[in-house]
Amino acid sequence: MRPFQGKAPARFSPLLSRILERIEPAQVDPIQTGNTVAVRELSRLFTKERDALGIDYLKDPALAAAYLTYFFPVNLCKIQVLLDELPENWQISPDGRPLRVLDLGTGPGTGALAVLDWLKHQACVSLHGLTVVGVDTSAEALHQARLLWTAYSRQADVRNANLVLHEGDLAGPAKNGWRDDITRRAPYDLVIVANCVNELFGQTTQAIKARANLIADLLAMLATEGTLMIVEPALRQTSRALHQLRDQLLMEKRCTVYSPCLHEGHCPALIKEHDWCHEERAWVPPLSIQQIDHEVGFIKDALKFSYLLLRTD
Repeated sequence: MRPFQGKAPARFSPLLSRILERIEPAQVDPIQTGNTVAVRELSRLFTKERDALGIDYLKDPALAAAYLTYFFPVNLCKIQVLLDELPENWQISPDGRPLRVLDLGTGPGTGALAVLDWLKHQACVSLHGLTVVGVDTSAEALHQARLLWTAYSRQADVRNANLVLHEGDLAGPAKNGWRDDITRRAPYDLVIVANCVNELFGQTTQAIKARANLIADLLAMLATEGTLMIVEPALRQTSRALHQLRDQLLMEKRCTVYSPCLHEGHCPALIKEHDWCHEERAWVPPLSIQQIDHEVGFIKDALKFSYLLLRTD
């Protein structure tokens, strides 16, 4: 765990906060009893019983509302912290074409909205013509993603940014032609895979190898100066699996690591069975999350996660 010095604390976008309040406000009331119970239940599933989580938990209206209220802002800020860490002008394609982003396991558009909001606050010309392609197994989550993207674009007067959504399972058969579509739209300047790699191929004996093959396929879709961002929970099990994935990719010479560890040797956090490494970044939680923390006894006073920024240049 490495506290990150020298950066201003992350903050959840006030515009996104207002949009969340307007979308089904009765379901996302932060201090509603049913909502806080669902936040506690979802936190338990995310941390202690990930094997019981399942891929369709967002079909439960209470859990979906809890995610949108509590976990969506947290996960979005984690992605934006890493957008700040990318190379300068990463959002400007060398050949001048519009920016393309692929967001796998997008849920309610977490990565997509993180990019849209980040570009808007940076006043980037790259907003013009931006295309984000999002893929998720949950039709309900994709519906929320569309609502949030449309509401944000209207409120922020973003008129020429496009969101393309596909229902698809990253580890399953390629139904509905979504794999063909994301391949056709390549190359991407940024590929985001947030909080879902640990859920893939979990029942196989070669999970790390299978995940490495998937990431290698995604690396092949990057633009020459593009970046692949993997974000995972800061838990021992998920973090160590990410360390193992890193080692596998480097052993196969699939990529280079831009961040957090620049060396290409074996990850030292894997030497001892009970060790692991994760990040802790400062942030200012919005009032809604502070209210939930007070009700359920949580302390979400920092952003904690494991991650990799991978490149092929």
